[in-house]
Amino acid sequence: MQGDYDVILCLEVLQFALDPSKVLSKLELSLKNEGELILSLPNEFHILRRLKILFGKPDFGGFQAPHVRFFYPSEIRRLIHACGLRIEKIESVSIAPPSLRLLSKLGDILAGLFPGLFSLFMVVKAAKARND
Repeated sequence: MQGDYDVILCLEVLQFALDPSKVLSKLELSLKNEGELILSLPNEFHILRRLKILFGKPDFGGFQAPHVRFFYPSEIRRLIHACGLRIEKIESVSIAPPSLRLLSKLGDILAGLFPGLFSLFMVVKAAKARND
């Protein structure tokens, strides 16, 4: 079945969804056969967050935190494939801000090698799975 859209952006949304697989499945149906879905999902378990938890200072937002789902790189991949999509590219965005020039470059390398530890969020380009 072909949808209506060439490109759908879903940026920083799925962490608020009670059923992210249902949301992704509906987005997949809304894409044209050659359409693309661009997702952005936070990595809630990067190294800085893990250290804060280790030292008793978690910062997930407390009882009023709006995030109802937490994602990590392997879970993102599994979720996308389970919803009839294929991953064309994943970009890990470093926890080191660009203003820290040299450290930012190192952060980019580390985020690429170890996204679960060094990425603040992941940007995914996905498309409908091929039925070859």
